Amino acid sequence: MKWNSQAGMALGFLVGTTFGSGIGFLLHWHSYDLVAIVSACGALGTAAGAWTVRRFVHGTPNANKL
Repeated sequence: MKWNSQAGMALGFLVGTTFGSGIGFLLHWHSYDLVAIVSACGALGTAAGAWTVRRFVHGTPNANKL
């Protein structure tokens, strides 16, 4: 699988929304609070995933062979 920015963003979105859902579950949040935390964590995860791919994967030689 070639790692590009879209794959990093998708993985980051998945991790972020899962993390946000877990936090909302632990805090017993419902409705608008839960939507807000999952959306915020998804956006942060998307940005973090794109940054990680650009910073670490594209900075290594033979990055397309990963």
